[in-house]
Amino acid sequence: MIRKSYILFLLSLTIVKFALANVAMPGIWSAGHGSTLTLLFAKDSAAIRWIQMNKELIVIDLYKNYAVVKGTYWFLNKSQYSQQITTGYPINGEFSATIEDMVSFEDLLYLKVEVGGKKVTHYNLADIYDSSQTTIASNQLLKAANNWYVWDMTFEPGTLTKVEVYFVVKTPAVLIQGYGRKEANAFEYILQTGANWSGNIMNGQIIINLKDGLKVSDINGILPSKRVYYLRDQLYYSFENLRPSPSDDLIIWYQGNKDSISLNLDTFQLYKSINNTDTAILNATNLALLDKDDFDTSTPDWGYFILGFIVLVVGVLITLLVIIIKFIKKKLKI
Repeated sequence: MIRKSYILFLLSLTIVKFALANVAMPGIWSAGHGSTLTLLFAKDSAAIRWIQMNKELIVIDLYKNYAVVKGTYWFLNKSQYSQQITTGYPINGEFSATIEDMVSFEDLLYLKVEVGGKKVTHYNLADIYDSSQTTIASNQLLKAANNWYVWDMTFEPGTLTKVEVYFVVKTPAVLIQGYGRKEANAFEYILQTGANWSGNIMNGQIIINLKDGLKVSDINGILPSKRVYYLRDQLYYSFENLRPSPSDDLIIWYQGNKDSISLNLDTFQLYKSINNTDTAILNATNLALLDKDDFDTSTPDWGYFILGFIVLVVGVLITLLVIIIKFIKKKLKI
């Protein structure tokens, strides 16, 4: 009897532990994001094998509660014929990450696209969605893209096609680990989608400008580990001949402003500012390694503790009740 009651008590503790450890999916939620352009439609699968992302230069102006992103991409059509595909960016959704099980990102705002120096009209995938054509459902890199901005592109044979995109994202976010949670700010640039293109990305450079008085000391954690450098108020991350995976994604967890941004931003001035970025860091030789790995949730969610305590008390009471009932039954038999 004692042994069975003990087992029941241990089971109640196990239930408590399971409840506390799984009350929320671990990860970074509601973060700002950017992404390498990626293929969307099955009809383009034949053309994509000829299109290589030859080079990308990403500039990020990181503010206290939002980020402005400019991505410049050079694509090489390695075939002898013109290739036409539909490509785009996820507006919001989730993707697999190495720091946590999942990263959820918020809406991409004020998107501007130029191809060969000319503005391109983009549209919402929801307006033309055809489940028989899109590859989103089977895309393991972006597990749950709710919506996309897309546009059509033509790549001429044997030439480089230059694509420039501008957009704004919010950065207030929540880091969740088991029953712990912490509110701060997060920005991710998803490189792993670049693996959809033909071959490796030959050259990639990312510049992060710290704005709004942000300092390197405001950064709690940054990934990939030991691959990001800094010089004064700029961060720098580069790679060569890379077929990107989740371990290559850039994630910045920092202390900014947890308040949501106004939707009335002056994007003309913001985009003008990012175009004036000092790019001397691309050739600098006196960079310092930025090694920050504080992704811990120091502030627990007390609601989870209360829930766990209630489950524990109920488990103990049930165990005691079983012991008492069995004791009474034994006495009555005597």
